[in-house]
Amino acid sequence: MTTQHTVVMVTTSYPRFPGDLTGTFLEPIAHGVANRGHRVHVVAPWHPDVQRPDREGNVHFHFYQYAPSDALNVFGYASALKADTSMRLSAYAVTPFALYAGLKETRRVIQTYRATMVHAHWVIPNGFIASLASRSLPLVVSLHGSDVYVAEKYSFASLAARRTFARTQWVTACSEDLRSRALRLGASNVQSEVIPYGVDIDRFQPNSDAHLELRSTHSLTTDHCVVLCVGRLVRKKGFEYLIDAVASLAKQQPTVRLVVAGDGDL
Repeated sequence: MTTQHTVVMVTTSYPRFPGDLTGTFLEPIAHGVANRGHRVHVVAPWHPDVQRPDREGNVHFHFYQYAPSDALNVFGYASALKADTSMRLSAYAVTPFALYAGLKETRRVIQTYRATMVHAHWVIPNGFIASLASRSLPLVVSLHGSDVYVAEKYSFASLAARRTFARTQWVTACSEDLRSRALRLGASNVQSEVIPYGVDIDRFQPNSDAHLELRSTHSLTTDHCVVLCVGRLVRKKGFEYLIDAVASLAKQQPTVRLVVAGDGDL
């Protein structure tokens, strides 16, 4: 019989309301763990746009306040980094308050609900928060990209990452590149595994009507070869390389068209 766990997931991003695209991959992770018979408690910073009940099935939500005004709610939800390359000044200002509030709430949830495991998303900052709060509990850290970049760029974040990995039992990464970089940051003595993001094949599948609608919206005919790219417009995604590549390809294949869907600082 599988042991039922009470898992506290510490994160700085999660879809704030149904249909929100911020941290969208975290929702199926939380519900996927819950669907396997475990209780999941998500600890995340509060945001003015949060529209979540206290509970959705076996997934419970705990949003902590940290900012003195709505304008300073920039900790998490893809708000702290500019184009995912540098921290905003406002993020520097609220980080100490957010770390304290996050640590306090994580400890409260762990104790109140008698957690048996802690799962931190992003080694920085949530892994660091979880490493302080989890104490003797098993700690899993999942790497998603910007956390490793920040740890490589800033010495204080690198020290925090090393301290976190020293307390971690298991590390997951969405790519081999991230896993390799984490090893250099101190995760070499930790069990690690690459787990790529999955795709909901019930939600994402060929749709001829949507295919024609997309072409019509952008004045594209069936003769056009369309390259569709969807994502946050931040530097690490490499949109500039795709744009240059399609421009070069268009010289040989005039019917090629590029459609970019997303929002961001680029």
